[in-house]
Amino acid sequence: MSRPASPNNSTSSTVCATDNYGIAYVDVILGPNAGVPTVTGQAAGVAIAFDAYILAQPSINTGAVVNAASYQRTVAPGSYVSIFGSNMVEADLLSNANGMGHRWLPLPMAIDGA
Repeated sequence: MSRPASPNNSTSSTVCATDNYGIAYVDVILGPNAGVPTVTGQAAGVAIAFDAYILAQPSINTGAVVNAASYQRTVAPGSYVSIFGSNMVEADLLSNANGMGHRWLPLPMAIDGA
């Protein structure tokens, strides 16, 4: 089993020891604020960097799960619903053009798992 990096609360740099097999790991725990920090790892002089995307926490408006046809708050099991809230999907998924230069129309039933 590899050992975790130290210190475990670093915001800038962390050093990891390897186990007998040369394996180490780091858990990257992102903060609560939306942003795009860059995470860089280095081993044997080779650096690998990637951008981590921290999305704003989604929220559902009070009373905003409604029947998709009538917009009434009474929802029967198995029926379609509409959910109103904010930060429920990445904005890029709604605004990016598809390969033909058009926005997604019609929109899919689920976007980004929402």
